[in-house]
Amino acid sequence: MKSWRFLGPLFVMAICIGLFSFAMFQGGFISWFLFFSFLPLVIYQMGLAFYPLRKLDVSRTVSQSICHAGQSITLDIMIKRKTPFPLFYCIVEEVLPDSLQRIDTGINKYAHINHPVSYEVKRHKKQVLFPFFRRKIKTSYMISQLPRGEHQLDQIRIRTGDIFGFIKKEHLFNVNDTLIVFPNKRRIRFKYTLHSLEQGEAIVQSNDFRQTNMVAGVREYLPGDKFSWIDWKQSAKKQDIMTKEFEQEKSMEAFFILDASSSSQWIAFEGLIEVMYGMMDVIHKTSDSKVGLLSIGKETSYFPFHFDVGSREKVMKHLATIKPSDEDAFTDRLQRQTTVLSTHSLIFVFSCSIDIRFIESMKKLHSKHKKRLHIFLLLSKNQSIELQDTINMLVEHQIGLTVLTEVQLMKDPLEVRV
Repeated sequence: MKSWRFLGPLFVMAICIGLFSFAMFQGGFISWFLFFSFLPLVIYQMGLAFYPLRKLDVSRTVSQSICHAGQSITLDIMIKRKTPFPLFYCIVEEVLPDSLQRIDTGINKYAHINHPVSYEVKRHKKQVLFPFFRRKIKTSYMISQLPRGEHQLDQIRIRTGDIFGFIKKEHLFNVNDTLIVFPNKRRIRFKYTLHSLEQGEAIVQSNDFRQTNMVAGVREYLPGDKFSWIDWKQSAKKQDIMTKEFEQEKSMEAFFILDASSSSQWIAFEGLIEVMYGMMDVIHKTSDSKVGLLSIGKETSYFPFHFDVGSREKVMKHLATIKPSDEDAFTDRLQRQTTVLSTHSLIFVFSCSIDIRFIESMKKLHSKHKKRLHIFLLLSKNQSIELQDTINMLVEHQIGLTVLTEVQLMKDPLEVRV
């Protein structure tokens, strides 16, 4: 197409030369009137042909560079130019990456977990402006229902031309911005039975991840003690305000293992990330709790136990940018990474697929960590029925298992029984 861009100016010049020749040989008022009437148009066409479109100052402003899946953002494009050359029209187009060519409708997307193509769209962000002599041109557009991931906004295309279409100009401007979309925040309600961190088989029933301290004794009231800590019986006996004294609270260590390999359905993988992200968020809000992560996919990423802000941001960014891999290497790589698993941890395994190799790997993991292993298996309802015999193999070995289908994923809040 670029080889044809000079045909428009040449055609205009040919008409101008033809009119000039006609006026010279024919003479008369009409001939010269046609020539001088067409001359301003020729001058504008030549000016537009040599107009330095690439020297425009193009910038982009993003309303928020960090957000969550399903949200919307607004982007402003500002164009500045030094010469107020009249432009009849200007087409401003944002060249969107392939990662933004899908939408996230929140929990509603799980209704089509087996048909992810219905959520793949072709986004076009293009606007026609009429700047004329203006030196500053501003336009805005919105991107809604953002999908999870790290999206690179690199290019803005600007087109212009004359009113007749003889001359068309186009230039791609490199304007780099990074948009990070974290997983959708899911409200999760836990109902679980947790084994005590002490030696033995004591069971603690709980509806959240907060561990209640055991009462070790009583002491005199001190400023700052909570009202609920007051022991009224002891206060009445000693005729002084006495408060309960607790044992040192033991921290919880929860280790997450993510199977990011061989996931053919991206909606199912998104659900896996959202559930794990929600669980980690709940544990993070619990005082003195620690969270570790082992992600196995195209690459193996290990995040040791942490509860500081910097480490948490690294984990969140990883969950925002990770993509499912086509490599079926989860079981092999997990066997090489078992040394990083702490024996004093709750181990949660998240996967979208199950086969004999996966079951054997979980049996080995369960034998080492006994009853602290729990598997979250995310399948469609049809898959869970087809693979019921395979799923029962995990249940027979008394391995903790939670199967999540689109029925559970579309509930708000999501109830998770561990």
